[in-house]
Amino acid sequence: MNEVTLNTLTPGERGTIARITNAASNVRQRLLEMGLVKGTSIELVRYAPMGDPIEVIVAGGALLGVG
Repeated sequence: MNEVTLNTLTPGERGTIARITNAASNVRQRLLEMGLVKGTSIELVRYAPMGDPIEVIVAGGALLGVG
């Protein structure tokens, strides 16, 4: 399985969180609190017009704005 970063997915693509890297500790902690943990399935819904934040569906249910 190829590993890609979340920002390289296109809307509608799915993936599984393998790890969170290059994030400040407070950002990493917030992502973990939002359920973005290793092994979690996600689907990219869309990017905001300026590219930040992004919307993802986590584990087939919750829609989150990340960024």
